[in-house]
Amino acid sequence: MLFHAHLVEKRYTDVKDVENWQTHIHAKIVDLQGLKEVSILANVIMKIRVMPTGVDVDLDKIKERIKEVVPENVEIRDMGVQPIAFGLKAIVVAAVAPDEGNIGEKFAEKIREIEGVESAEVESVELL
Repeated sequence: MLFHAHLVEKRYTDVKDVENWQTHIHAKIVDLQGLKEVSILANVIMKIRVMPTGVDVDLDKIKERIKEVVPENVEIRDMGVQPIAFGLKAIVVAAVAPDEGNIGEKFAEKIREIEGVESAEVESVELL
């Protein structure tokens, strides 16, 4: 059975080699008869901190615009507001995406283009 995946054409000489490769960052399905490896892209959860240009910026409007610029392969799981200092608040976006390329940085770039956004930085990326 194959899923949407990157196929890796490698031949292993014994089962021990296959077991060692199973700790690789991508999930694996191994056909022990043919000793082939099939890599499946994992998903990541990322946290992006969005800083507004000032305390008077409407954070609800920024949240709505973030939903409009989200790439099609990214799913926003949560958006919250975090107090920073002196009335300034940040929007924290938690999103799930395939572990491919710089998907988090590309999403942050789109957020930076929103009016009222000073910065958008990827704070963390973790495998699911």
